[in-house]
Amino acid sequence: MLRPREWMWVAGLLGVLTILLAVTLIHREPSLDWDRAHYLTAPVTVTVTGAVAHPGEYIFSAGSTIKDLLQQAEPLPKANLKKLSKRKKLVSHQVIEIKSHK
Repeated sequence: MLRPREWMWVAGLLGVLTILLAVTLIHREPSLDWDRAHYLTAPVTVTVTGAVAHPGEYIFSAGSTIKDLLQQAEPLPKANLKKLSKRKKLVSHQVIEIKSHK
């Protein structure tokens, strides 16, 4: 069993640790996680195949959409674009196949 004097030391140490933790949390700079920040700004590399005039690999800025890709790849008249969500954002290393009408 701890004596009153020893309890005072324990309480004092806990108080100092609490103050150090509070100061650390208060003065911490807000910042995005690097991986997340990189993901939000990194160029996007996408491959398009199928019924397009210009199949191949394309590089777009972050936030680009399938509509942006279609403008570059130029779908052929036989391309079936009904199932494509043109507002969907592109994801790096994505392969998009543009199918033909049957």
